[in-house]
Amino acid sequence: MIRAAVITISDKGAAGLRQDLSGPLLQEMLRKMGAEIVHYAIIPDEREQIRELLTRLADTPKGTGEQGVELIITTGGTGPAPRDVTPEATLQVIEREMPGLAEVLRMEGYRKTSLAVISRGVAGIRGRTLIINLPGNPKAVREGMEVLIPILPHALQMLRGEELEHHANSEWRMKGKMTESYPMLSVEEAQERMLALVRPLEPEWGPLLEALGRVLAEDVFAGMDIPPLDNSAMDGYAIRAEDTIGASQDHPVRLRIIGNLAAGYTFPQAVEPGTAVRIMTGAPIPPGADTVIRFERARRDDDTVEILEEVRRGRNIRRAGEDVRRGELVLPRGTLLRPQEIGMLAALGRAEAWAIRRPRVAILATGEEVIPVDQPLAPGKIHDANSTSNAAQVLRYGGVPLPLGIARDRREELSAKIREGLEQGVDLFLTSGGVSVGDFDVVKEVLAAEGEIHFWWVNMKPGKPLAFGQIGGVPLLGLPGNPVAAMISFELFARPAILKMLGRKEWDKPTIEAVLEDAIERKDNRRHFLRVRVQKEDGQYTARLTGPQGSGILNSMVQANGLAIIPEERGELAAGERVQVLMLDWPEGVIL
Repeated sequence: MIRAAVITISDKGAAGLRQDLSGPLLQEMLRKMGAEIVHYAIIPDEREQIRELLTRLADTPKGTGEQGVELIITTGGTGPAPRDVTPEATLQVIEREMPGLAEVLRMEGYRKTSLAVISRGVAGIRGRTLIINLPGNPKAVREGMEVLIPILPHALQMLRGEELEHHANSEWRMKGKMTESYPMLSVEEAQERMLALVRPLEPEWGPLLEALGRVLAEDVFAGMDIPPLDNSAMDGYAIRAEDTIGASQDHPVRLRIIGNLAAGYTFPQAVEPGTAVRIMTGAPIPPGADTVIRFERARRDDDTVEILEEVRRGRNIRRAGEDVRRGELVLPRGTLLRPQEIGMLAALGRAEAWAIRRPRVAILATGEEVIPVDQPLAPGKIHDANSTSNAAQVLRYGGVPLPLGIARDRREELSAKIREGLEQGVDLFLTSGGVSVGDFDVVKEVLAAEGEIHFWWVNMKPGKPLAFGQIGGVPLLGLPGNPVAAMISFELFARPAILKMLGRKEWDKPTIEAVLEDAIERKDNRRHFLRVRVQKEDGQYTARLTGPQGSGILNSMVQANGLAIIPEERGELAAGERVQVLMLDWPEGVIL
């Protein structure tokens, strides 16, 4: 595991005057590579302080009980401003420069913005520690790390003096050996192992509507009272309660109307004894008035109004701050932003907010038989349904799908597609096919050779061959090739991963108890997920099989709104028995 340190260099950050966004982003991206963050600091733009910290971290012995590091990445202080001294401090520390790293960072940055050329960051080595300067802007940090992620493992391996294997495609990689045997895991064990390696992504600043369905990444305090002024809760007359004493249908009180007031305007004069202002809902209460009587409880006669009942002070008035008080914590960090939270932010005058960004999910189909959906079928070929259905699932649960196309059953082609995804800065790979035990199932081989596999077998049907690992520091979930198995595996594994990346704390779909309408035969000891149609009849749920349950019968998913869960230990189930059903949808006709 890479032992890394992250240092944010910022005068304002060190003084607590500015939130550090780049440091946490760096840590998140490094952890996704499998790195352990052993040191994180925010220090001011002081050359001697920077030099001292870099030296101390680089010179701490590795492999001891102390927190020695082999990678230090700084963010900030690389520009041309007088206080930007990070490169100068770094050059005092390093023993050997790595100018190629600094130049490729500038070149790749220049493709995004011409301002990248003014970055003066350097890279180099002290002992066996690699030190790299990145700019302070979070966007530049992300773009820089996207360049570094494919490079760092190999550079650090060479620094350690470990053996490398060189391939004809000129790509260096660690020697890998495919482990032929992986233990069979339960669904829960596999989910736990996968989610332990998935972390929430960093926040980004953006428009409110783009934050819908995402998790708030800041504490939001009210900068004003809501409503900001006392205002009318009804259409009626703003009056003085004292003027209505003794009023009734038989003995009304007559008041003189001195004006009209609509919402969005103020009244220029005070309501004095014996007067009234005709007022609309939402309009601010004019000075002197202390109550509002509805039109229905008054009777107008030209420029006067008769009040037909006594009215207590404060009636039909919405007080300033009765919804939200100035300075109050309205929405805490971690809140799921539904339409009502978006509305509250707008009411507070916020047009933008910090929210956990959406994960970028690479979608890749594999197989010689698979062709794009817009091509005519040839003998032996099938259309690529998995990429489209999986991309739709990614969209549904809040991710951003990045289709990588189709990789044939050749390791070099699959490796090239994965490198393409890494270059695009994806947060999760989803492949379909290539994870079974056939001669041409190469996903697991590439994953084992160029990354690492964490599990391969899950005790479920459909979906037993399900590979999970990491490649280039990015999680990879290898779904089965059959479309039903791919979609169900997505619901059980990819969906929770995406939701955790989004910062969600809960990702379980609702489960109900239903009465089976069909008998079910079991053939093995795996947990079965059967496609069913759930309805509510006579106060209870019923579940009917959607037809043949083969893992390639996509129509069984089309007709389903739930998955009946048949536990591993159960044998045959008779019609009329009760089962747990994981709901995929809540269509009309199914009422909670």
